[in-house]
Amino acid sequence: MAANPLIAARHDSTQWYTGLGLVEDVADTVSGIESGSWIDSTIGGVATSMDALATVLDPLGSLVSWGVGWLLEHVKPLSDALDWLAGDPDQINAYASTWRNVAKQSTDAAADLQAAVSTQLAEWDGASARAYRAHISGQVQAMEGIARAAGGIASLVEGAGLLVALVRELVRDLIADFVSVLAVRLPLWLAEAGATLGLATPLVISQVSSLVAKWAARIGRLISALISSLRRLVPLLRRLGDLIDELNGLLRRAARADPVSPANGATPGGRPAAWADPDLDSMGRRSDWEDPAAHPQAPPPPDANLPAGDPVYHRPNSTAIGYDSATMRNFDAVAPIPGHHDVVVHGERTGLFRPGLVGADGADHPANSTHPQQIADAIRTNPHYDGGPVRLVSCHTGTVAPEAGVPPAAQQVADALGVPVTAPTDAVGVDRYGPVGQTPMIRGGGEWKTFYPNGGR
Repeated sequence: MAANPLIAARHDSTQWYTGLGLVEDVADTVSGIESGSWIDSTIGGVATSMDALATVLDPLGSLVSWGVGWLLEHVKPLSDALDWLAGDPDQINAYASTWRNVAKQSTDAAADLQAAVSTQLAEWDGASARAYRAHISGQVQAMEGIARAAGGIASLVEGAGLLVALVRELVRDLIADFVSVLAVRLPLWLAEAGATLGLATPLVISQVSSLVAKWAARIGRLISALISSLRRLVPLLRRLGDLIDELNGLLRRAARADPVSPANGATPGGRPAAWADPDLDSMGRRSDWEDPAAHPQAPPPPDANLPAGDPVYHRPNSTAIGYDSATMRNFDAVAPIPGHHDVVVHGERTGLFRPGLVGADGADHPANSTHPQQIADAIRTNPHYDGGPVRLVSCHTGTVAPEAGVPPAAQQVADALGVPVTAPTDAVGVDRYGPVGQTPMIRGGGEWKTFYPNGGR
């Protein structure tokens, strides 16, 4: 039966940025916090500062000066309530400031990214340019959402602190009112009981206890309202935490996406000029065949294994570590250079390696970050390796991200083997469909760099 040409085929529109409506959820949640709708109507607002939390208060101290210090034990529930509400405003402000700093850093990073793209792409046009701008726009939105959420947590911390400060002020005022009332009634009660100021009577104690209970009930209602308000903040705080996690997930998915950077000289086809062949297999990421059904369903038996189980394959002039399409393609097609032993393995800017991995189902699986010392040990397992110089067909191993705090991976391998090691400073690979015997190409701007043991020459 012929297909109906009027029926549109389903198109999966899910992208890494699907879900940026989370940013709206952040805005709604933060608005709920800043509006104060979580505050119990019994309290009605927050304090203007948290100073009251740290103020040492003793509104009942006057009882001693009146010569009725024996009453302190009976009014202790009131003073206990005041002590429960004491706190450290400096630490609360520090917590809030920390989240403000996170919000500012995220906001600045988003603004810097947007400004850089706007400047660098000013004259870049076409489908690739539009796709790249959309990619960056999604990242900027996610970063702005994280900034908004961090600011919301700061507002939440401040709001909770100010609310507790207000309740403490209200409790202090109620205790002061109690003392004022007691100052008027106590002489009358003592006179009625025929007692002196220094003498307690069951009648006076009963009357004071009744007054304390009345004021304690008022204070209790305030504290209950405070607890109720703070409980309403808990789900808001959890929601913001969840939203930050989800937005971070979006950014991680964006990082795994592979838009073409115009800084590397994008071509009209959407790839860098120095890497214009769309079939180039990069050793910087764990590439697999585009059609999983065409994958080998399980790796061939290795010649050796890393401690974590990653396979190691030996040939007279080369060693491959890990197993996936890019690793095997480069292992098969890279042309050797005289006097060097090639090592094919995925590299990163972290000073580490990450051997490729394809499971028996033909799918890509998370691989293990691997220390350069293990790569050096794997090279030594190859009986054909004669201890000479090494060339790493491994992305980014000739450089390292500043935050990594370690030497480039190639330098570490050179130190471990005691031989010169040559490595690329950017992504490297061969044409996926090209012939055997190719010279590996480095992405635009990259170069081969040789590292000598212990930084020597």
